[in-house]
Formats: sequence, structure tokens, C-alpha cells
Amino acid sequence: MTRKLKNTLIIVLTLMMTLCGSFAFSNLLTRAELVSPEKEGAETLVSIYKNGLQSGRELVWGTATTDPEYVNSSDTQNGGKTLAVDCTQTANTEFYIDLGKDYDIYTGAGFSDKTPENFYKKSAVEFWIKLNDTPASFFNIYLFQSRGEEYASAPANQRYIRSNVQLKSYVDATITGEWQYVQVPFTAFSSNGEYVNENNVKVKDTPVNLAKVCAIGFAHMMTDADTKITPTIQYDDLKFVYGNMDDENLGVTVIPAKDYEQRKEEAVFTTIDIRNLATTGYYGGSGIGWTGQGADNELTGFNLVGEQEFFGVPFDMIVQEDNNNKSVIGLRSSKVTSSKQFVENVTIPIGLTVDGLYIVHNASWANNTKNVARYTWCYEDGTSEAVDIVNGKQIYEWWGSEESAVNPIIWKGNNPEASGYGLGISVNMFAFVNPQPAKKVKELKCEIVSEEAACMIIALTAADFGGAGMFMAERENVYSPDTSDWYAYELADLEAMIGSPLDVSYLLDNADHGKVQTKGDEFVFADGTKANFWGVNINAYSLFQTHDKTDILVNAIAAGGYNLIRILDWDSSYYYPNIFGYNGNGKDVAAEQLDQFNYFWAACKKKGIYLDFVMLGGRYATKDVTDDKLSDSEVADISQGFKMEVYIDERLQQSTKELVRDVLGSVNPYTGTKLAEDRTLAMLEITNESNLMTMYDDSANYQFKSETYKQMAQQKYATFLKKKYNPGGTLSVKETENAIKAAWKEDGKTGFDSRNESLEDATVQINGDFLTDKYSAQRCADGFEFFYTLMESFYSDMNDWAKESVPAGGLGVECPIAGGTNFAGDDRSDLFLNAHYDYVARHTYQSHPTTGTEYQVGTSVPNGGSTLGDIGGNTFANASFRKVMGLPYIVTESLIAEPNIHSMEFNLIAAAIYSYQGWSLTAFTYMNKALDKRTNQISNSFIIMDHPGRFSTIASASLLYRRAEITKAEVGYYRVITVDDAMDYRNQIMGLPDGTYVVGKTGVYFADKDGNLLFQSGDFDISEAESDIEILEKILHLQLISEGGEMIWNREEQTFFLNTASTQGAVGYIGGKNIRLNDVELSIETGYAQVTVSALGKAENGENPTVASAERLLVTAVGQSRNTGAEISSDGTTITSLGTAPILVQPILGRIILKSFDDFEVYILNSSGVRVTDRSATAEKNSDGYTVITLKKGDNTTYYEIVRTRVSERKPAYGSYRDIGGEYANAIEAIKNYMPGKTETLFLTEETTEKGDFIGAVVNASHLTGGNRAYADANSSHWAYEQFKTAREYGLVDGLQIKAYEKLTYKAAYFALYNAVKGMGVTMNEDLSVLDDADLKNWNDGDKAMLAALVSVKIISAEDLGKIKPTDTLTRGESAVYIFRLTEAKDAEDPIVPQPDEKEKKNGAAIGITIAAVCVAAALGAGAFVIIRKKKRG
Repeated sequence: MTRKLKNTLIIVLTLMMTLCGSFAFSNLLTRAELVSPEKEGAETLVSIYKNGLQSGRELVWGTATTDPEYVNSSDTQNGGKTLAVDCTQTANTEFYIDLGKDYDIYTGAGFSDKTPENFYKKSAVEFWIKLNDTPASFFNIYLFQSRGEEYASAPANQRYIRSNVQLKSYVDATITGEWQYVQVPFTAFSSNGEYVNENNVKVKDTPVNLAKVCAIGFAHMMTDADTKITPTIQYDDLKFVYGNMDDENLGVTVIPAKDYEQRKEEAVFTTIDIRNLATTGYYGGSGIGWTGQGADNELTGFNLVGEQEFFGVPFDMIVQEDNNNKSVIGLRSSKVTSSKQFVENVTIPIGLTVDGLYIVHNASWANNTKNVARYTWCYEDGTSEAVDIVNGKQIYEWWGSEESAVNPIIWKGNNPEASGYGLGISVNMFAFVNPQPAKKVKELKCEIVSEEAACMIIALTAADFGGAGMFMAERENVYSPDTSDWYAYELADLEAMIGSPLDVSYLLDNADHGKVQTKGDEFVFADGTKANFWGVNINAYSLFQTHDKTDILVNAIAAGGYNLIRILDWDSSYYYPNIFGYNGNGKDVAAEQLDQFNYFWAACKKKGIYLDFVMLGGRYATKDVTDDKLSDSEVADISQGFKMEVYIDERLQQSTKELVRDVLGSVNPYTGTKLAEDRTLAMLEITNESNLMTMYDDSANYQFKSETYKQMAQQKYATFLKKKYNPGGTLSVKETENAIKAAWKEDGKTGFDSRNESLEDATVQINGDFLTDKYSAQRCADGFEFFYTLMESFYSDMNDWAKESVPAGGLGVECPIAGGTNFAGDDRSDLFLNAHYDYVARHTYQSHPTTGTEYQVGTSVPNGGSTLGDIGGNTFANASFRKVMGLPYIVTESLIAEPNIHSMEFNLIAAAIYSYQGWSLTAFTYMNKALDKRTNQISNSFIIMDHPGRFSTIASASLLYRRAEITKAEVGYYRVITVDDAMDYRNQIMGLPDGTYVVGKTGVYFADKDGNLLFQSGDFDISEAESDIEILEKILHLQLISEGGEMIWNREEQTFFLNTASTQGAVGYIGGKNIRLNDVELSIETGYAQVTVSALGKAENGENPTVASAERLLVTAVGQSRNTGAEISSDGTTITSLGTAPILVQPILGRIILKSFDDFEVYILNSSGVRVTDRSATAEKNSDGYTVITLKKGDNTTYYEIVRTRVSERKPAYGSYRDIGGEYANAIEAIKNYMPGKTETLFLTEETTEKGDFIGAVVNASHLTGGNRAYADANSSHWAYEQFKTAREYGLVDGLQIKAYEKLTYKAAYFALYNAVKGMGVTMNEDLSVLDDADLKNWNDGDKAMLAALVSVKIISAEDLGKIKPTDTLTRGESAVYIFRLTEAKDAEDPIVPQPDEKEKKNGAAIGITIAAVCVAAALGAGAFVIIRKKKRG
């Protein structure tokens, strides 16, 4: 604005004020109005609120706390009417607006006469929101369907069924006092809903018809229960809009890869040099690498440096070592760090006219952050355009594997800390569109806007596509495949399942063996019988049902072969009814629910099912929960159940005991006993998931918020400090404070604040940030120890009380008791604490959602991959290093959670690993709803019962585990953790070498300061704790194999073979493989699948039924399953569309061969295990006389039943191995003493050959001897270690490293064979005329003499050379053929060894001189040197 124009405007405004009156014009000046962003072509379908409720809309709920005409004239952004909510009166505040008619969010019916394209996917609820205070986790938006005319006169909160979406996924809860524009896509709303019944009780898992949306609502709970801010939240311009959502590709055009290649040829790419701006490195430890968190948490192994190309885009990746250990720009607020590894902003020179930038960047500490940074395009003409860098859109966390079409992952890796949480690490490349491509860009200004998150910029490349825009090559989304040929799932009839082939309840034992006890590492019954538990969790929905429903449920669980049920959240107000009834006071047990509970456990007892009871599950607070009544602020403080407050509040501890006594101490009329004294109670857990040392933090959910609890915590902390620093009680308070002050003193850190903290007044702070580096190390350590002692005190008190006799005031239980289960994560101290009790219980998930437990659009898991490809960071690995040696071990919650598409692989692999290790399990969770609420739709991340992949694998997994088919691990590898290590708050990382749990026994030992092992029984032999170093060699192989050979895990190919006498099959990416096992062969076409053949029946006289002889067999054939229309992000982690009923199941195609001459009949079973009559299985004999079962389209099943109708006298004749035949049979038999099989019964002919196995076999077969120098990388535990010395002597390997565990390539195989033949003295013909008829297009000229020589002695065939590439790999069967040919090698018929010409002789002499020089250099060390040419890095 020019000065002249400004002065003119002032005169005009002054005149207007005089004419109109100062007050009125003052309002005119300050009143502002929000303008909603609207894209071209967007259409407002329904306006609900804009400067007041629109016509036909009615506020029907929440009128006491909601003002629809609130005006704040001083609001400079919006001075008009807003819909304002007052959250200061109640803990939870809601309002509902009735729309006056029904709307169909799927088709658009009711919104408009026309049907816009992709209406459902392109429409959203949109509104402005202003947070004046910070909302807690309960912050939701609802769409409602009417419950019908019969409820029209009911209170408004009972009239509707609602679909719920958490607003924290769409609203930046960290921004207060400013208006934000929000878009919630229609696709985010689930058809799985809830309603409030006549008792004001929430009834979950109720179908909601989103084709009849008649109302909208919002719900709020604030972080600070004592907030006085009003209005707390404001809304404006609430509406339904079509076509206004952001382009999910953020302006980038995603095109097929071939089209991108054409664009790339015409584009100009310019790498941007940021060397002078870099502030930190990829790695290097604390103060040098990445975010400065140390060597355990950085970009470990990142090697994409120098000139690189990602998705067709060139980059100049800084070589850290060449740039003073700086390769990354780190942005973070100075409010949270003073580290020189970060700056708050940086300006990057560009100086180009570009369509955009490709930026390699990631975020850290951004889980609770929406806007991480702001990147501003600064143009030569002085203008600029700022773009918010939003977490989950323009940038992703480096922990995990999130990506999108325009922000794909370019690198994946692992580091110790992320692996401890079951996560990998990754780096992404973002395509960033220039909003003004016609203008020359001067620079890009990058600044941090989050007060917590960091932004890490690694590299930038400018792209000029001639003004045509920014482009990315399209990638196939394997996580959202074409489901057009999948079939609709039919929910299992749980009653019809009883007595079917799926009913394996015969595995249960309801005989009276006495009560469960512990003995060393095992659970045992009083009579000495071992007790291995294989079970599931259930919650209140399942527990409190009518007797007939309970019978159905218990019978179904028994039919699944489960012998343990974990009772969780029986006390939680999250579920209704719970033990307090439908609307209880949170203290008094409801008679009806106690009766239902008693009937439930009586039914379990009849079946031989035992119980694991969690004394404190998810109990929420009410005023009545204690005798002296809790205050409102105390009730609000306990927003996540008693998880934290119970440790400091003796009233809650006493209330917990009283409630447990009321339930376990009452006489069951159906058994005549108390559960506390009954053998059905196998074990007790004191509490669920409440590790204070990792849980207590700055988040809204887990900290003491009310003044009462803050003071209570500080009082206990003061008492702890006095006891620690004045143990004898001889010091005064002042002297004790001085002792603390001296201990906590550390330069640059907060120690004891004498001016604001006092022991006497109990004002020493113990805040949620108690472990951050703002405090001195000793202060952090004391805070850590304080929380440990709180937990220890509570656990010990509850343990002692539960075991105390009833007359003495206790509960009188005799079963084992555990302290508490953990949140999965680094938890040495928590594990050490829990090892002091009878057994250890842990939780470990694969892909537990990071977005909460709601199943909705945006629900995200940290890793969408298979457990089979993540052998070191998966749920089984995490379980392995939480097993404390000397104590029984049970994982009480575990699963592969949806939306990870690999969820079906859990049951079988878990059954194998847990049986092998001798662990117990209760998977989470069998069902999370009442039986009459079942739906044919995946609506929960964890449910087993109605999930096709999980439910279909129950029978085969239970048979495997309960029959103990896997040979138990005996040879062990362990980690020893000292007490000091356990209590070191700076390092709580757990871990063992990757894959040890597959090849041997694993766990951790705790030791005291003198090295004495703790928690061991009296007859413990110290030698048992010694790790077998050979296990570290076994985990290097391509195939990891269990001690007994029944499990074969290939992490690279992501396959898992199972080969016991009673269960044989495979799971993983087995499509296209020919899998040969003892008694069956599998040839599966479907890429990802699980196919097993299980012998049905229980053990007789100690012998399990076998696949080779059992009368009946069960085939389980399972693939992926998903809701109709469901979609998952391209990285497999996030739900992008929920889909609807029914669930679709991928058919498994392929063949199963039964290697038997017996006769069989094969039947298709439905999901209940009942034979179908409308379609038939296909089975026929092949030319060998074996039965071939074809799994075909149209079978539409996950089960086949096989009945043996005739037993033939003829039996299969096997040689040394049971998986060899055809072209490989004779060769493998001939070389069996040269190249060993992988197990006693399997050679694994179709698996890839390891280089070391082949080299060892070549030495054996050629009978070469001699050599005393091993390769530099040779492992002395390898079976062919001595052969490697001979191999080096004869030059069988190109180079000085054997690389024994690499895949064997044809080039390496031929090189070894060629030199072995030379060493044998066999004459070969190296004249290239031998190869005249060969196709050598894939081979280098330097290889041809070697190829000719091998052809001349008939080890290889000339005609095959054109079919293979030097880098192709060999199967073990193919390798065996070459080894056999080597044993048959004879002199060539026309041996010709070409003589070098004079030039070649000179070259040869030069080479000899060079080699000699290198040898001399090696001998002389620094006294000699060799000049080499270094590749230019660019």
C-alpha cells in the first residue's frame, strides 16, 4: 500500500466513523469472516451450520453445553456467529445436529439429483474449528442413522446408531487459539457402529447404515480436567462437500513407468549441493549421527552415497566422511534442543526455473504432530509461496515403513532401538510441486514449525519438465490387489462346527491333575504332568452373555483346541455390560454378571479349559470406586483406567482387592467352589500393560494431571528420596537435600532446584519429562528407580495378599502369580522386576496399530510386511528376548494386526515357534463382541473368530502345538543382563542375534553384581547357561532350520516350511515353488498363501497320528482376505478405504500330491467344517500312482477333508532323502557323501544353493587335498571349513573371501568347477570352437575359455548357456547334478590349450609383476604402496 493511498483510506474511514457512529463502525472494522477454501469444480452439497444453524437443521443434543450463536467480536479471524462448546462442566461433552432427512454417503442419494463421479471417495464433511484448549484422545466426529420410529421420543443420545471417526487424525491438536480448516472424508466412516441404550450404556459393534445418514455430531474430552477456558471449542461453516479434498498426489502426476521413462528423457535434472548447510550425519553415534540419539538409533547401514538414482531421479548424496561427518540438514526447535546437530531454519539456494523439487527427507519425533515444517518457495521477483510439510503427506517418520505414490521409500534398514519395537527404519523421497513454475526460484527456505518434531533433509534435486508439471512413475500397489475373482466369505456356524474335522477338542484334558504350579522353566500340575498352555483372550463382551450363548462360545473355543482363556477387561467400563452390570457404579458387582461369569468358568472347567485372570484390567474410575468417594478431578485424572494412579493411591489398591475378592472369592453355584481355590484358575496377573517407567510421559493419556494426584506422587517421591539419601535417618532434612543436590549436580543440566523444590514440602518435581536430557543423569536415574519401587511395592503387596489365607485376610490362591504385562518396547527393568514373581508374562505384537484401537480409515500399522521377511524384528523375535531363563513364560497378548495383509500366517508360525521353545500363548483376541453382534466384515484389528485367515488356521495350528510335534530346542544362545544393566535408564534395549529363536533355545539370564545367575532353581547346572557359539553360524544360512529339522525358514524368500510326521505344509510367498516334504508335495500358484496337510486325531500310546497313515487328513488352504472394496496404502500400512460386507477371500490355486499309493476321497468343507454338496473336490492318481488334489477356482473354501479309503500294501521307496526324484534323484544319491542334506529327511532340492555348500562339495567330490589358510571371512563352525582351506589352495573362489552364505551364481559355480578340474589334473579343451553352436550373448569374452573347457569335459552343456545368465542362481538339485558330473569328469577327447601370442605374454608378465608388487606391499606394510584409480564420486 502506498503512503498516499494509506492516507486517503484513513481520511475516508474517519469520515465514515463520524457519519455512522464510532461503536457501529468499530464492529465493522473488527468483524472478520472465515472464507472456506474451495477448489474449482467443488460443490457444497449440504450446509449444516454457517453463521448459525441452517434451515431444517436442529440441535437435538448438547444444548446445555453448546451455544449455536456465540459471537466473539474481538476474534480477528472470525467475528460472526459460531457454534461454541463449553467443556468445563463435564468430562465428556457432545452435541448432535439432526439434518431433517436421510442422506446416502455412498451414492449421493438425498444430496443431489445427479450422481457425481466417485461420489463416496471424493466427498467429505468439512468445517472450521478453533481449539481454545487441548483435546484428549476422546475427540470424535459422528455420522448417525436413526434407530427407528420406536426411539423417536427417546432422549436424543439414544435415537441414533453412530459411526465414529477420531478427529485427531484430521485436526492438529497442538494448535490452539487459531482457526483450522478440516476435511474428514466419507471413506473414513465405518459401517461398524455403536449406540447408547436405554440405560445410557454404549453398545458397540452394531451395524450402521451409512446410506441413511440423518444427523451429525461431535464429542470432546479435554486433556486438562481442570480447564476453565470457555468456549473450549468453536465450529463454523459445517457442511458436506463434493470434490474439494486435496489431491492425494499433492499435484504430482503419477504415470506408468514406461511413460515416465519418456518424460525423463526430455527433463532436465539438477542436483542441489547442500554440503555447506549440512548439520549432522547419517550415523556416527551421539553428537554426530542423525538425530543425536546415539549409535543404537540412527541410520545404521545407510550406504546410498555419491551419485545415486531413485525412481528415475538422480541425486548427489553426500559422502559423510568427505564432508566433516556432515551429510544431513537437521531442523528442530531450539525450545527442545540446543544441539548443534540442528538448526531452526535453513535457506537453500536454487537459482533455476523448475517444475518442482525431489527431496529426500524424513521426520523424527512426529507421531503426535501434524505440521512438521514449512518449506517456502522464494522467487527472483520477490514473491514467495509457503507450503506446510504435513506428517503423513509431504513427510513421513523414519521409524516404520510409511510411503505414498509421491513419497516412496528409497531405502530400508534396521537399528537396535527400532528393532526393539518391532520396527524398521526407512528413508523417503518426496516429489514437491512448485506452485509457480513459470517463475525463477531463487531459494527454498525450510523452517521447523513443530515444537517437538525434527525434519531431516538429506538431498534435493530440481526437475524441469518444460512446464508440464511434476511426474512420478506409477508403482503397483500389491496391498490393494484386484479382488474380482475372490469369493464371499460365509461366517462359521459355531454350533455346526462341533464334531466336524475342525473340532479338535479331543486335544483337551479335563482330568484332575491338581493345581497349576511352576517348576523351573515350566508350568506343571500338582501330579507332575507338564502344562503347556495354548489359548486366547476374551473381554467383557464375550464373558457376560446368556448361558446358551456362553455354551456356544466355550464349545467353539474348546473345538479350536485351546486349553487356556485369559480374562481381560472384565472390570472395564469400556465394555458393557461389565462386572458392574450395564450402568453400575464401578464398585459393586452386579448379580446377573457374576452369575454369567460363574457359569462361564464352570463351562470351561467341564471342557478342560483353564483360566488366566487379570486382577486389574481396564477398570475406570467413578466417584464410588472408593469408600470415601473420589473427587471430580481425581475421576477425570484416571482417564485410562487405574494403570498409573493405582501405584500411588492406596484407596485404589484396596478397592482392587475388594473387587477381586468379590469375584474370585464367591462360591460358584455351578461348581460349588471358589475360583480362587479351584484348579481351573491356572494363573493370575496383577495388572495389564502398566509399566510406569516407559508409560509415564508428557502425553495427555499417561501423566498425573489433577493437583491431588500430582501432590500424592510428589509426596511419595519425597519419601523415596529421603529413604535413599538418608537411609539411617540420621540426617536433617537440609542435610538430606544437600546430599541430593550434590548427587544431582551436573554442568548444563537441571539438578536439585533449591529455590523451588523442597523435601519438607514434597515439591520435588517428577514430571512426564523426567527422563529427558534436560535433567542430570543422576536425577533421571532416581526418577527411574522411584517408579520401579512404586511398581515393586504394588506387585509385592498384591502378590502377598492374593496368596495369604482367607482367615488372615487374603484371597487364598495357590496358583502362580505374575506382576504385570508390558507395553511392547525396550523394557529391561520391567522384565527384571517381573522376574521376581512366579512366572513372566509379556505382550508382543506384529504391526500393532499406532493410531489407537479404532478400525477406520487412517488406522495405521508401523510395518505392513510379513514376519517371514523381518526375522530379527518380528513378534517372535521380540518374544524370544523377553523369556527369562529359570521361569515359566507366557506371552499373553500377541497377533499380527490388521491392516497388515499377512495376519493369517501368525497361528501356524506361532504354534511352531512356541512349541519349539516351550512357551505358552494366549493370542489377542478370540472375539471382541457378543455372539449376536457378529458381522461379515473386518471391523477390528485383532479379532480371530470372524477373520477368515485367522479362524481358518486355528485347527492346524492347535494340532501342531498341542501334540508337541516340533522337537524341543536344547542347544541355546542367551543374553546375560546384570542388575546394573537392567536399571540403567539410558539403555533399556533388548535383543538377541537375528533368528536365534529359529535354530536354538533362546532367552535372557539376569545376574547380580558378582555374576551369579538369578531366578534359578536349586538343581540348576551353570553349564546350561552357556551359549553355543555354533548357533551364530546357523543363523547366517539362507535357510534357518530348527534342531529337529521340522521348521525351515527362508527370510529372503519369505517362506516357512513345516515338516513333521503329523503336519506338513508351507506359508509365505510360496507361489511358483515346488515344495517337496516327507509325505506331500505342494505346487501352489497363488503368490502368498498357507497350505498345510494335518493328520487328524490325538496321540495314542504316546504316538501322534501321521500324514502317512492317518485315517483322516485336513487340508488348510488360506490366502488374503479383506472387506469388499477395502483399500490399503501402497506401503501396506494404512487403511485408505474400509470397504463393506461381505469379507472377500482369495482362492488358493495349485496342487497337493499325497506321496502314497493308498486310495483317498476328498471333500470340500465350508467355513464351519461341514461337507458341501454343491461343488466337488478334484482328485486323481498321477502316473506314479500318487493322489493329486487340485485346488481350483470355484472351490471357494479354506478347508478340504481327505479320507483314506484303502491302504495299499505298496509303500513309497525313498533313498537317502524323501524329497528327491526325477532328474535329481541319481545325482543326489551319488553325491550324498559330498554335499549333505539340510535335514535328516530333506535335501531341499528346490531351495537356492549356498556358495559355501557348493564349494565344500566341489572339494569333496574332486578329492583335492591340502591348504592351511582359511578365507578371511570363513566361519570355523561351517561344516566345510576345512574344505575351504583346500578351495583357497586351488583357487576355487575368485577373491580372498569365500562369502559362504551367499546365493550360488552360475559364474561362481563354473569358476569353482573349472579350477577343481584343473586341480584334478583332468585335461580340458579351451579352444572356443567348442562353443561354436552355443548362444553366448549373456557371457563375457573373458569367461568363454572357461566355458569351453567345462563343455569339453561334459560338466556343462553348450546348448544350455544361452538359457542362463552368469548372475542367475542355482537350486540345490541343480548344484547336485554339477557335483555329480564333476565326479565323472574325464580328459577331453581333443584337448587343446591355446597358447598366448607375444602381446598376451607381455600382458601376462605385467600382471605377474603387479601381483608380485601387491604381495611385496603387503609384506612391507607402510613401506610400500600401490597406486590405484579411484572412482569419481561426482
